[in-house]
Amino acid sequence: MISWLKKHFSLNPELKRFVQQQQNTLAFLKKKKFLDRPYFLLIGPRYAGKTSLLRTANIKFSFEKKIESDEPLMPTKNVDWSVSSNAIYLDMAGISAVPHKHFLTQQTLLTKLLKKRFHKAPHGIILTFSLADIWHISRHKQLASLTPLKKQLTLLRKVFKQDIPLFLIINKCDLISGFREFFSTLCRDERYQIWGIPFQQTSSSPTEQFIPAFHSLNKRLQQQLLPRLQQELNGDQQLLISEFALQFPLLRQKIMPLLNELEPFNQSSMAGVFFTSAIQKAAILPTEAGALDYSLGTALIHVQQSCRKSFFAHDLLSQWILQNTFPATQKSMPRDHQGLLAIALRLAVIGVIAGSFAIYLINFREQVHTLNQLQLTLANNASSWQSLSPNAPLQDRLNVLASIKKLLLAIPTKRSGPFELLSGPDKAIQHLQQQTLAIYHQQIQVLLWPFITQDFVTTLNDSASSPTLVYKTLKAYLMISRLEKYDANYLTTLTREIWRLHLLDGQRQVFLPYLTDIFAQPTFIAPDRTLINHIRSQLSQLPINDLAYLIFNDQLGANQTLSLNLTQNKQITTVFAFQNPAMTIPEKYTAIVPSDHIQQLANQSAKEATEGNEIIGKITAQSTASLSSIAQAVMTQYYADYAKTWQDFLNNIMIAPFSTPGQLNQALTLLAGDRSLLLQLLAIIQHNVPTAALTINPELKTISTLTTDHSMDNTIAIIEQLRRDMNNQLNLDTSGAAAFDFAANRIRNQGYHDTISQLAHLSSQYPEPLKSWLYTIAANTWQASLMQTKNYISQQWQDVITTPYQAQCANRYPLYPTATNDLNLDSFDYFFAPHGLLDDFFEHYLSPFVDTTNLPWKFKNLDGYQLGFSDATLQLFQKIHTVQQAFFKRNENHPSVPFTLKPVAFEDNVSKITIALGAQQFTFNSNSTPTSFTWPDDTNTQTAQITLENKKGQQEILQKTGTWAWFRLLQECHIVTTDDPKTYQLVFDKGGLSASMTLSFNEANNPFTLDFSHLVLPNTLG
Repeated sequence: MISWLKKHFSLNPELKRFVQQQQNTLAFLKKKKFLDRPYFLLIGPRYAGKTSLLRTANIKFSFEKKIESDEPLMPTKNVDWSVSSNAIYLDMAGISAVPHKHFLTQQTLLTKLLKKRFHKAPHGIILTFSLADIWHISRHKQLASLTPLKKQLTLLRKVFKQDIPLFLIINKCDLISGFREFFSTLCRDERYQIWGIPFQQTSSSPTEQFIPAFHSLNKRLQQQLLPRLQQELNGDQQLLISEFALQFPLLRQKIMPLLNELEPFNQSSMAGVFFTSAIQKAAILPTEAGALDYSLGTALIHVQQSCRKSFFAHDLLSQWILQNTFPATQKSMPRDHQGLLAIALRLAVIGVIAGSFAIYLINFREQVHTLNQLQLTLANNASSWQSLSPNAPLQDRLNVLASIKKLLLAIPTKRSGPFELLSGPDKAIQHLQQQTLAIYHQQIQVLLWPFITQDFVTTLNDSASSPTLVYKTLKAYLMISRLEKYDANYLTTLTREIWRLHLLDGQRQVFLPYLTDIFAQPTFIAPDRTLINHIRSQLSQLPINDLAYLIFNDQLGANQTLSLNLTQNKQITTVFAFQNPAMTIPEKYTAIVPSDHIQQLANQSAKEATEGNEIIGKITAQSTASLSSIAQAVMTQYYADYAKTWQDFLNNIMIAPFSTPGQLNQALTLLAGDRSLLLQLLAIIQHNVPTAALTINPELKTISTLTTDHSMDNTIAIIEQLRRDMNNQLNLDTSGAAAFDFAANRIRNQGYHDTISQLAHLSSQYPEPLKSWLYTIAANTWQASLMQTKNYISQQWQDVITTPYQAQCANRYPLYPTATNDLNLDSFDYFFAPHGLLDDFFEHYLSPFVDTTNLPWKFKNLDGYQLGFSDATLQLFQKIHTVQQAFFKRNENHPSVPFTLKPVAFEDNVSKITIALGAQQFTFNSNSTPTSFTWPDDTNTQTAQITLENKKGQQEILQKTGTWAWFRLLQECHIVTTDDPKTYQLVFDKGGLSASMTLSFNEANNPFTLDFSHLVLPNTLG
């Protein structure tokens, strides 16, 4: 070796310096007696984060390269040494796709040097890749970057003449959107744990072990998604958490090529694949030619703000890789310190004993009393519980089970207080628990087991039971007959399904608390062979493809958990509503199930359908169909059901109604932008629905491509513009004026080319249910805008009308017919004249929304919605308009009502009648011609009088005072309509004197007969 080293030193001084540095480091480590510890090599591409992985794993190093706290972590140039109390870590220089020309020589020198000094091979190679190393680069680039790594692995195996354990780490997993948000609630100890897939030393290759193990790992992660979303209150955080769960499964197809390339080098010693996160404090991006592309330009993965907190690295690097290889070295301690420690330990032990004894004195009596009470309860009731007849009323049996279960729950599950120090009470607790459990399970079998077995038999014999249910029930029946492997979960799931079909909700609730307990301990029955053979015969007569699909579904869906349930996500329920909240997507119709697994199950099902299995028995009849054609039929049916399930799921989703501006703004915020819930839902479809299912359903296929062909870009942009418009209307301008301006302009222009109309128009270009969703978003936005407009108009009514109306018009005649005080004419002008307060209010706030071309007036309708005021409100303004026409005929600012009076008939005892309206006065006899009057009188508006005089000169006087005196007089007369709408007949009658006169107008509107009581203005518009 010496001659070999001299040869290379003479060729390159840089190599000489490199080896000299490593020799100095090794000499130092030998002096410190560190070389007896296991050592690990950290290798990988440049920028994989090896250095940050070590630095942020919170491992205490007694020797390491010094880096200032404010200094960024730079890529390792040659080798950096880090020594902990348990191991030595060599952080090797990162390898680029095109390494420098002395790379292999340098690695050879270092490897031989390590062998000479350590006298042993490394305890492991920690091969580290950044997530970016495997995510975006092409297959060609990935192979190029692996070439120098494979040479390095080959060199190590050649020099040390043995396989070295290889730990594959995928680092910087927080480059996946939502990683940190998903795991943000983990405490330090939880972040220290390992997260990954350890491989077993079996005949199966790492690749074969990786596929099912990753499937299980992903399944556990998906099961944590809903609880994590329910726990998170921040809407933006929830979106990131959901995206992480959506993107993590994609890692499988990224890691598989890597494993395939590494397998020939370390198949027998591949230790596992692990996921960590340790982004450098200052991100260093590669700049040399041919480096990896770190401009992660997709929505699937993006760099978030980095920090030095690591995830899932500490236990992996400090403990797990050391298991069964190297015992932790004990540090020596000075003798003086040992004596002090011994004293401290003695004092601590005395303190613990004293504390425990105090707890014992305080709690012992209470706990013993509790235990005695429980034992007494069992002793007093055990006999009656055990003697209860199976034929006793159902409620009595359920009461007994409830009592026993209540006792079970009251028994302590572990020792506490003084019981932790005493074996006697602990044995008493165990004995009590065993006795109670024995009675409980005994009574369950006696009282409820007959119901279960009868349910199974009834389902098997029921002609209405589907073949799928019959197959499952037969399988369950074989389980409880010892003819099939017992599976408590399968039995529980099937029983729930049977109860859901045959029991009412109330009945199910009675039995469900005991369902899991029923199957917890296997109970078996004597099988009815005749029944079994009969059912097997029925199933074997099914068409071969149907039978195969039935077997396939049972194998695929056994004991599965529901995978996709959007109703649990608060953000989603802000935007979407569900016709049937219970509808979900089962796991078997999601990307969790690999396609190769589907193919395997289809092949197996085809074989079992032709040959038989443990459930249906052996099939002797020969099928004319080939196994491949049966398997293909199974897969075709599966993907048809797959597509139908997703189509039904989507059709079950509706846009939630937005009842408040806040809800609308929140919903549009969630629907707009790159993180649109709409895009996320479409991405879920694209990710979970395979091509084989899409080809069966064209609409679903169209929907699945919307996120990839940018078909939604314009729609999302319009939703974003709509959000901005609505934000200005409904939030930034809390008064509602902006919403009013928008709604008024929109209805004037009939929605021409505004954002709502654009979105409604675009919706027609998409398939259902997306079409309905987009149209509903547009319609709901318009509805919310109208609602805000109504609120704004109502508020303006209160501010502009209600206050002055109450001050000037309330409790005044003629608006209030029984009032004693009259309405001032100036106030009447102020409110009812053209361009008066009420006229201006209608013209400004209501006229854009009202069609006044025909009677009765109607609210204008646009896109199915109109301003939400009642018909009574519209009728009020129509009557105000009628008053205006009657009193202000020439569009003047003051009322003027001309009319004509003419005598019609006097009673025999009446000679004349005198009408006085202010300064206007005229005396009529039976032959008088028509005479004109005008209300109000120009000089005297405060008096009105009617005088009836008989032939003897005696008079009867009708007189009123005030602005509305003439109206009060007419109120006491009898007014009769005629055939002419402009003419009325008045009958004056007092003291036995009576006279009739005609009252005529130039217009059809008669102000004197208006019912002003209907003009009382409300405080609020309804």
